[in-house]
Amino acid sequence: MVKSETVLTKQDPTLKVIICLLLVIITSLIDFSLFLVIFGFSLLYFIVQPNIYTFWLTTLLKILPFFISFYVFSILFNLPFPNQLHITLRICYLLLISVFLVNTTAIDSFISSGNKKSTSFAFKFEFLLAATIHFIPIFISKFKQNKASSTDFSDSILRSFDDCVNEIDQVEHLVIDKINTLQRKTKKELFPQIYLLLLIIVPVFLIIFNRIGYEKLFG
Repeated sequence: MVKSETVLTKQDPTLKVIICLLLVIITSLIDFSLFLVIFGFSLLYFIVQPNIYTFWLTTLLKILPFFISFYVFSILFNLPFPNQLHITLRICYLLLISVFLVNTTAIDSFISSGNKKSTSFAFKFEFLLAATIHFIPIFISKFKQNKASSTDFSDSILRSFDDCVNEIDQVEHLVIDKINTLQRKTKKELFPQIYLLLLIIVPVFLIIFNRIGYEKLFG
């Protein structure tokens, strides 16, 4: 979901996914105090696109029943509160990174940033994925129309698929137009890529400095 261009939306999508995966792995391995520092840095990092906080908080509210159930079971099984807090905050961080990815990366951008050769298997696969994403709302719309005029559920589904097939050419042109538009607009700017690298460089340096300080203190 990308509605307006910001520093975060101009970042390379493939590099962004890699960095987010690295962050999730790193933060799952470090101690809790260092995790809190990185969590705090990440919250400050996304200040350039404040709507990320809104989507993140909305997501947290949606899974509030899960957290309530988790704390109830934790009490029943005598799980120490610090451990409950650790797990809760790590889930919150994982959701923050996920919201960042979803809200700053368009599926079409993976295609526009990749190989443009029509013979490329990867490009064809990515194109198919993008076209499928565009087909979903069309299918839902057709299904609602057919369901309103028919009481047969299976018949509504089949008719909806037929209607979607008739719009293949339209969707193909739509996806191609979007890709061409992205290719014209998204000339890789240097600053967004540097800003993206900071998301992983700062945590890595924090871990290194923390390790060096620990060795000097106890070494």
